[in-house]
Amino acid sequence: MSVLVIPNTFVTGTVIQAAPFNSNFSAVATAVNSIDNTNIGAAGIFASQLIPTTTAQATFGGVLSYVFPNAIQVTGSIRSALSVSTGELYLGGATEGILIDYGVTTAHTTTLLGSGGSATSNFSIGGVFTAGRSIQASPTIDGTNTLAPVPPVYLANGSASGTTMHIVSDTVVAAGGTTTITLSGAAVFGAVNTYSGYALNITTGATIVPISTISGTQFSFASTNTQRYQFFCIGT
Repeated sequence: MSVLVIPNTFVTGTVIQAAPFNSNFSAVATAVNSIDNTNIGAAGIFASQLIPTTTAQATFGGVLSYVFPNAIQVTGSIRSALSVSTGELYLGGATEGILIDYGVTTAHTTTLLGSGGSATSNFSIGGVFTAGRSIQASPTIDGTNTLAPVPPVYLANGSASGTTMHIVSDTVVAAGGTTTITLSGAAVFGAVNTYSGYALNITTGATIVPISTISGTQFSFASTNTQRYQFFCIGT
């Protein structure tokens, strides 16, 4: 681990010869020019001692991922290595929140910036998303979109309706006097009595027909053959 070993020792009265004298200085120069990771002892060095003055100096080398044993605290923003024209990543900063933009030339955007920004498209969480502020959405209809609040759904006693609350809406052309709809995938409701809805005859534009729930996966309604209906169901 030793970086510097002096090869020659001189005592009082020693006649200094050029070779041993110069070899001592050569040992010093070699040691100074050979300091690298192999010369750093268990005490290590402090992050505060790393003070790069250029972008190149502030860039980690190597091709492996870096592992930090504890949390990373950042003053300012964290940016991805991508350029501004291709994408960026912020975690915190002057405008709060999270901004992730890897859309390149597309509209892939995730923005939760609190008072300094807005909530936009393509944000997903694998669990329950709790927001202390109003959540807004803006579906594109006829080429335009306008942000509007997404309302919560409550039971009569004021409690939340549940995490499986959802809406199913679609259209169908009737093939007889009774139309039966079979739900699948994420459209399925929990049981026969956990949802309700209606069907609207959009061929005539007038008749609203109540649905009759058969199970969590099926319901039916009275219909007129060959006419088109739009149905709407809501529940858990």
